[in-house]
Amino acid sequence: MFIVGPPGSGKTTQGRILAASLGVTHISIGEEIRRLRAGGTKLSFDRKTGLLTQDATRTLLAPLLTSTVCAVIDGIPRSPEQVPMLIDLGIKSAIVIKVEIDFPTAMSRMRGRGREGEDPGVIAMRHSDHQRRSQGLLETCQDASWRVVFVDGAMSIQNVSNNVIQAFNEVREGGG
Repeated sequence: MFIVGPPGSGKTTQGRILAASLGVTHISIGEEIRRLRAGGTKLSFDRKTGLLTQDATRTLLAPLLTSTVCAVIDGIPRSPEQVPMLIDLGIKSAIVIKVEIDFPTAMSRMRGRGREGEDPGVIAMRHSDHQRRSQGLLETCQDASWRVVFVDGAMSIQNVSNNVIQAFNEVREGGG
């Protein structure tokens, strides 16, 4: 299962809660990138998009995916091109939860978490880029027969969590 959304939408928070609820592994792509960078690992980023390159993403994900059967992964896919790569890595079916949130709410949350290097201008650009890529990404997910569900991320953490878990259960039970 994947949780996608713009910066500040609560992907990692919801990923942790959902994984704990389901008793499965949680993988946060953003946390993995920060962990590798802090350890001195050089990562390759696309100059145009600022995202991890496809090769670097594959290299990051491959060992994480081979060590788990079922996981909640937040922060990926971020572009339509990543869906075929994930399929190549063995993910044949998936539920994609798209957390939707407006920029002012996301920015307010991000100010509160106190993470260094979160420049408001960069965050605004990443939020805008996410919004621009979302439609193509979600269409590609649907074309791959992955289930896509939408959740309003502007509510309280608990309300968002309840909606994420409800959406997951509806898909699992054949609805939604």
